Amino acid sequence: MPPGAESILDIGGVRLAFCGCRSEDLPASFTAFASDGGGAVAGSYEVEVGALHATRGQCLAENRAWRLHDDGDRLWWSGLGEPREHAMLTAALAPDWSQGVIHVHPEAPAKTRRAPVTSHLGELLLAVHLNRLGGLYVHAAAVAFAGDAYVLLGASGAGKSTLAGLAADAGATVLSDDRTVLREEAGRLFAYGTPFHGTERRFAQAKAPVRALVFLAHGAANALTPFAGLGVAARLLSLCFCPFWSKAAVERTIATVGRLSAMVTARKLAFLPQPAAVQCLLRAR
Repeated sequence: MPPGAESILDIGGVRLAFCGCRSEDLPASFTAFASDGGGAVAGSYEVEVGALHATRGQCLAENRAWRLHDDGDRLWWSGLGEPREHAMLTAALAPDWSQGVIHVHPEAPAKTRRAPVTSHLGELLLAVHLNRLGGLYVHAAAVAFAGDAYVLLGASGAGKSTLAGLAADAGATVLSDDRTVLREEAGRLFAYGTPFHGTERRFAQAKAPVRALVFLAHGAANALTPFAGLGVAARLLSLCFCPFWSKAAVERTIATVGRLSAMVTARKLAFLPQPAAVQCLLRAR
């Protein structure tokens, strides 16, 4: 553990160290990803309670939840909007995201003060470092049967958490019910669980080789159909969390999507929220 670090999280093979954030203060989903082992960290961040950083420089990116500025020397991230805790965090970050200082407002909710990594900032740090390491952070659930993972892809409302829950009832290990990491290892595509869970609150600090990418849709009956060609990469790209403000990062994402999507079978699954949908899923190979 780096000097002074109080917690290290290992998510999708990305190790992030947080000084001033104790492992015992993390919520249960994040405690499962706490690491005491050795090894290099991708990023190390100081967490301090006090006055928030003022954003400065050119605005690189902005959405409903956060804003990112660049003054040429540092990146300045600030949380925005509702819920109120999102406006209670700021961060000054090195241009390569390898280190930084996270400031938490003294009036922020206890959860935010103790574990700012659980916010949108934590997801952003993960996505940026994965991008550099040739991985993807994807809006997808992942379930594992007999050691093989099925990645369930779709936007909000597509049924990821529902099908993950049905798979769990049928004996699957749910790696994630909403956010999944995809990475290549030894020539194979792997799915990793993350603590950024969905409505079913299902997750696991585990990984499994991917049997198939499965793009979900609601249907009048359970139906599994082929999905191939450039459409697979385009659909997967639309579900990735990409550092879109950086041309180099976007190019890396496109290249990674093309490479990883070609490694496994892809299928479309229209399904009803019934146990029989799981048997249909298992035919995706």
